Amino acid sequence: MWSSLINCSVGWHVFDEDQVDASTAASHSTAANANQPTGDDASSNSSATPVLAPVMFTASFDNNTCSSVPSDNNSGGDIENTVVAEKAIPISPSLSLLDKTFASSDESSQEDEEDEDVVGPFDVNAESIRRMKIFAKGCFIAILIGIILIIVSVGKPNQNNQSFLDIPVTLEQSLPPSITPSINPTTTNFPTLQPTSSPSAFPSTAPTLFPSTSRQPTSTPSRFPSTFPSANPTLSPSMSREPTSTPSLSPSESRVPTGGIESASPSAEGETLSPTLPPSQEPSQLPTAEPSNSPSPDPATETTSLPSPMPTAEPTNPPSPMPTPPPTPPPTDLPEPSKDTITKIFLIADTPYSDRERSTLMPNHIDQLEKGDFLVHLGDLMFAMKDRCREGAYSIAAEILQKAKMPTFVLPGDNDINDCPSIQHGEEMWMKYFHLFDKKHWSHSFDVTRWGKLNESFGFLHKRVLFLGLNMVGGTPYSWDEKSNRHREHLEQAKALFIEHEGKFDVIVLMKHAIPMYPHQDFFGDGSRDGLFIDLIRGLGKPTIHLHGDHHSYYEKEADYGLDNYVRISLVGESAGPPLSVTIDVSKPNPITVSRRQSNLKVNCCGDGWPRQYKRYSL
Repeated sequence: MWSSLINCSVGWHVFDEDQVDASTAASHSTAANANQPTGDDASSNSSATPVLAPVMFTASFDNNTCSSVPSDNNSGGDIENTVVAEKAIPISPSLSLLDKTFASSDESSQEDEEDEDVVGPFDVNAESIRRMKIFAKGCFIAILIGIILIIVSVGKPNQNNQSFLDIPVTLEQSLPPSITPSINPTTTNFPTLQPTSSPSAFPSTAPTLFPSTSRQPTSTPSRFPSTFPSANPTLSPSMSREPTSTPSLSPSESRVPTGGIESASPSAEGETLSPTLPPSQEPSQLPTAEPSNSPSPDPATETTSLPSPMPTAEPTNPPSPMPTPPPTPPPTDLPEPSKDTITKIFLIADTPYSDRERSTLMPNHIDQLEKGDFLVHLGDLMFAMKDRCREGAYSIAAEILQKAKMPTFVLPGDNDINDCPSIQHGEEMWMKYFHLFDKKHWSHSFDVTRWGKLNESFGFLHKRVLFLGLNMVGGTPYSWDEKSNRHREHLEQAKALFIEHEGKFDVIVLMKHAIPMYPHQDFFGDGSRDGLFIDLIRGLGKPTIHLHGDHHSYYEKEADYGLDNYVRISLVGESAGPPLSVTIDVSKPNPITVSRRQSNLKVNCCGDGWPRQYKRYSL
């Protein structure tokens, strides 16, 4: 009967609203009113669009034919023989876009059939096919989307991916091994993760990753070396010709030498338990670390790189074909430095000027001096305008200098005598505290030549260095005549020392207080051939260093007066820096080295030796 119903073509009848049964129209009045437009739209649409109301009609299936009778009541009828038809409901503006689409499609179908006043037959097969196509399209789209999602998920890198080796393996406690080994051992392509507690009767075709924990070695050697050394050596050597990557912890004692196969590297000392027995028939390619106790029966064909520490018992016969290596190159031009060629002195100037220098700075500088030949104070032991040449200033300065660990020479500055309110008082204080200061407080062997009214100037030769200490002060002289006479005497004494020690000195050191200025030109000259001090230095050609104070700051002046063998250095004052160090090594071509003895205080001219380009001068 259902097949007859499906194959039956059902007719759709168009009724006017006045033909619809009152009871049927009433049952749908609420739905019709809800879907009808209002106002002008209602009046325009009501005349043009027919309304289909659901009508119950019976269909009789006789001989595969259908006939329908409208009925307003389906009670008591067979539901299998009843088909429900619906009338078209006018499109409401409130419907969804999809509802409007289907409604407009139904309207177009109805407009085509208005002339016939009847709706065409309802084709069940066509409708089924249409729905199957829609379903098939939906399935195809769903499958396509699924494939795309799979491709995207596979192509996207997974940061949570883990290597197999990174996955922790939980090992379960294995059953104890069987007492009797299996007749046919199981072969596997993968080594076990853990060794068995007892060795197997047959060797494994693949080595274990870890050595066996058994304390008893296997009776049969493994055919493949293990990647890790065994805790116990095997009873028999390995059948493998490839050495293991890691040596065993306990080497096996071999009683047979290797069959002519050279090992990759020689054994370390103490690795073998005992030497091989018997010895190998061929000599070793590598020399032993220590000489043998017994000589070899045949002499060596090649000479060793190092001579033997022990002489041979008998001379070689015939003599060696290789001669001894050539002798050492010629000796150096200059002898090695010795204590007899090096002189080290320290110099200080223009201090103490204040109570802080007297109490702390200058005493610390004197106390921190290392060992040297002697110390020289270049003058200005006080500030005359403030201290007024009071005796206490002389006595405190003398007390500080007496603590030096080496003989100390003191030269006067302008503040010590020349600038005092009374020249006589200044000379008296000098004689009391600084006259022959080096001999009064130290015992030394310097052969000193002294001159001047107060014996304040000096000169002597020490280790081929000629030292000159002069009373030459800055400022305005209290007497120009006294100054000129004093400078003339300095020049005469310098010439006398040059002649006395001719050929005995290589370096000249000039020490005094004043900066060379106009008042001192009668001693230095202007650099011309005038026979004064600079002219004498030019003629001598010896490296000459001139050290002075008065400026209270450090500076250097090379090639002063146009002389390559003359350099002048001004010392820092007021204890702003430690005493200057001058080292003279007459064995060197650049013998003079100057240091300010503090890492942040640099020397440009003479830190590594001076003169920079040494020239040998002659008289």
